[in-house]
Formats: sequence, C-alpha cells, structure tokens
Amino acid sequence: RRLKEEIGAEALFKKSTTIDREAFVMGVERVYKEQRLLTASIDSFDRINQILHRVCIVAWASVLLFVYIIVMGVDFVVWVVPIVSLFVSLVLLFGRAPGDVLSGASYTLLFRPFDIGDRVTISQPGEPSHLYSLIVVKIELVRTHFHSSMGEMLYIENHVLRNMSVTNLSRTASFTVFMQVQIPMPTSPSKLTEFVDAIKQYVEDYDSDWTQVTCMFSKAEYAQNYMILDIWLGSRHQAAEVSLVYGARSQFLLFLHAYMHSAGIEFVQPSLQVK
Repeated sequence: RRLKEEIGAEALFKKSTTIDREAFVMGVERVYKEQRLLTASIDSFDRINQILHRVCIVAWASVLLFVYIIVMGVDFVVWVVPIVSLFVSLVLLFGRAPGDVLSGASYTLLFRPFDIGDRVTISQPGEPSHLYSLIVVKIELVRTHFHSSMGEMLYIENHVLRNMSVTNLSRTASFTVFMQVQIPMPTSPSKLTEFVDAIKQYVEDYDSDWTQVTCMFSKAEYAQNYMILDIWLGSRHQAAEVSLVYGARSQFLLFLHAYMHSAGIEFVQPSLQVK
C-alpha cells in the first residue's frame, strides 16, 4: 500500500487492488531489467558518439593542415594533381560507404527509433511486416543486432533501417487485437445476439487480459452464405509482451470455437448447382 500511495508504484504491477508476493517480485525484476537495458543503451550510444567525435577531429585537423600549408606559402599548384588523384581514388574505393555510415549513425543517434531491449517490427513503408517481432540486442555505428523470435541473430545496417518502417512495440502504450469470425447466414438473430453478449461477458470475466471489446458485422457474403463479424479487443498487456498477448488471443479463440460448437453455429459451404 505504501508503494502504491506514496511513490505511485502501481504502474509496475497488474491492475488489482492488492499486491501479492509474486507480483511484487515480478515488478522488482522488471525494474532491474529496465535498468540494465537502459545502461546498455547509454553505453552503446556513447561508443557511437566517441567514434563520430574522432572522425570530426580528424576532419578538422585536415582542414587546419590545409590552411597551414597555404599560410606557409607552399606552392599549392604542385599538390593539386596528387590531392585530386587521392580524392578520386578514395571515392572509387569506398563509394557510398562513408555517406551510408554517417546517415545510419545520425538516424540511430538523432531519431533513436529504438533502444537496446526494445521489441520492434520492421517492414517496407506501407507494407505489413513479413518477420516476427525482433528484440534489439546491440546498436553499433554501422549496423544493429536483432534477436528473432526463433532465436536467430539478425544484422541490419543502420542506413537500411533509415529507409524502412520501424514499429516499436515497447513504446506502444495500448494494444488492440483484431480478428474476424465467419457466421453462417442461417443463424437466427437470437443466436447472434447471444453470441455477441457471450463475447462481452467473456471479456468482463477475463479482465486481467482484456479491457474492452467492440463487435460489428462488417460484411455479408450472400454468395458464400456467411457474414463477417469484426471483433476489436483491447489488450490489458503491453504490445511488447507478445507471449501474454498471443496467449490471451489463443484462449479467446478456443472460447469462440467452443461456444459456436455448443450453440450449433457451424459454417457449412453452400451447395453447388449441378448443371
């Protein structure tokens, strides 16, 4: 009670009136985990800043050396051809690499779309993600290390991430689960009403997983003999807690299947006319 009233620690625990020992231990573990991840993120960005700082020092020293050569009266015309040749050689050797490194480093440092420990999804702009969620493991000057849901290590260069769409699930406050259910046309209106009421009652009973639900019939496929019921479920869990979200979603799908089976709401393909 003192933790909740004096320091506002209810954000660390589940939405309940009391805090048991298990919830308290989980909250403390979460605090220490976030502290370690925050320290790792700061160390990673400090290393990138140090590398960029050294690059700036080298560039500034080169400019001062050039000015010093001019002030000392050195015949600059003699050095034009070697300098130009050296510059062209470096451009051909490195190509777009310097620009890619600087653009990727500025993206990770200035915009900071993620930190170490964040769970993200990556996709092309305007397209859904074809990968499962990834966990940021390490951020470097050139590339970022990710852990996939299958335990694989994925390396993506920062300048490539700059041109992609990154969804940070760890920074997503609320999360909504959307699913569609096909309801046969012959189903009576009373059964449809009872089915929707049963879904709402399920959400009320399992308020530890869900906050609210909205059900709407969005489309009627008369040729296929079914209607589409859209269900929006407000998740109690954060978007980054994928195991809890998918576990609650799986349990809800089992409930839908069991209720429709017990209520006799079964989908039957329409009969085809034989000519």
